[in-house]
Amino acid sequence: MQSTAATFDVAILGNGLVGSTLAAVLARRGARVALISEDTHPRYTPGEIATPYTAALLRMLAERYDVPELAALATAKRARTEVSAHLGTAQASSFVYHRGGGPRAPREVFQLAPPRVLSAPPTLYRQDTDAYVFHTACRYGATSYQQAKVAEVVTDADGVTVVRADGRTIRARFVVDTGGRGARLIDLFHTREQPSRLRHRSAGIATHMVRVGSLDLAPPDRPPVPWGAGPLHHVFRGGYVWVVPFGPGRDGTPLVWSVGASLTGVEAVGEPAELWAGLLDRFPDIRAQLGVARPVQPWATFESAPLGDGCAGDRWCAIGEAAGFVDPLMSRPLLRGLEAVGFLGGRLLDAIRTGDFGARRFQFMTEFAQRAMDADDRLVHAFFGASVDYGLWRAFLGVWELGSFYGRLTVEHAGREFERLETAKYLGLPFPGHEGYHELFERACADIDDVTAGRTSAQAAAGRIHAGLRATGLVPPGLPLADPSLRFLHPGPADLVRLLRWDAPDEVRPLITAMRRSRR
Repeated sequence: MQSTAATFDVAILGNGLVGSTLAAVLARRGARVALISEDTHPRYTPGEIATPYTAALLRMLAERYDVPELAALATAKRARTEVSAHLGTAQASSFVYHRGGGPRAPREVFQLAPPRVLSAPPTLYRQDTDAYVFHTACRYGATSYQQAKVAEVVTDADGVTVVRADGRTIRARFVVDTGGRGARLIDLFHTREQPSRLRHRSAGIATHMVRVGSLDLAPPDRPPVPWGAGPLHHVFRGGYVWVVPFGPGRDGTPLVWSVGASLTGVEAVGEPAELWAGLLDRFPDIRAQLGVARPVQPWATFESAPLGDGCAGDRWCAIGEAAGFVDPLMSRPLLRGLEAVGFLGGRLLDAIRTGDFGARRFQFMTEFAQRAMDADDRLVHAFFGASVDYGLWRAFLGVWELGSFYGRLTVEHAGREFERLETAKYLGLPFPGHEGYHELFERACADIDDVTAGRTSAQAAAGRIHAGLRATGLVPPGLPLADPSLRFLHPGPADLVRLLRWDAPDEVRPLITAMRRSRR
């Protein structure tokens, strides 16, 4: 194919939340961007939980690239006002454990809510959030090609040609694939790992539903914040069901909900409706909430997808789910995609300025994808492995939540200098730069592996994990994640004051100090 002058600096395949965010930050800085997708907005997309860490990433990207529209997605109040009233509010993250075959046991629940003085993140109604960021990118100058199916991508010494199915071409200096698990670039330029490095394998289904019932448990398991006031996960051995509310209808209850399930031991989903009916038959308390609920979208299916042996090269890169996929747990694929935008955006702007689009400039993106995939594989494998016992699962959740707390502070502390995270020794972990947390995380995962292999009991492993949490010295006052009897963690103003006044260990003191300053 004859090479021609590039019309665009960057062609982005996929105009979902990750692709449109990358397009917005590049176009805002003057880059010529083509945003290409075979679909149109609005459309259904799974991955609708914004954790506090996700919110921190959105604020960081907004500040670093001067795209204030992204910061509107970081808090429910702003998002529901500036983006769409269909978005919900994540007043709490809730978990209910089920044993299967009968009613659930009492007191096997956990709920974590942010202090009321802090802004809660939204639940992301992706039809509206993705369209909002897409239109933001277009307002900053990105050129949209919707309903443009890509047939081929060809690179040469001078640029990239994206060949559409209708024969028309789009010429750019670089191409980025954000197009999800059916992405093309890795399969064109590299091969998927065979066998896959992933220890975890899961598959599942996702949709939107109406007529979702309330979860009305007996008083010992009735939390201060209703179970339906944020993302709810029904956890059981080998899987989970998520139930995420969106904005309220006329009667004040959510009009529509994100609902899905992820299971191990399932290589691929055959008939989604049969899988769903089987889950409701196994778990009567889940059936009590979701038995009369009805899908309003066709079921989407997913399964773990191996990483490519390379995620970037001369004039191309794949990020987010296009690079690989472990599991949708707590919308971690979306989180990873936004992290990748943070790492890739500056590299692309430098390449546009210098004209150097060679593989060396982008080789870190493969390293990041591999380390993030390995960390998520370890985390999700442990989450599912711990699901054999409530106490074990609850102990591991404490480790994860502790890392997420410090991970969010790490992003906020880095701010515009997000690239500093590239040198984190344990990049990919919830708290990537701390030796003690890494040791805690690895010991917890090893304990869970020992339970799976029958080398120790779940009770003994849970005890060791809780003891490890206490021994780190990282658990701050007001956030007692190492207390195995705690079921509802709702820090109040007094708890927040205790945390901010905490004489933290030296290695995390800068994070707590930065948090203290930001709350003034």
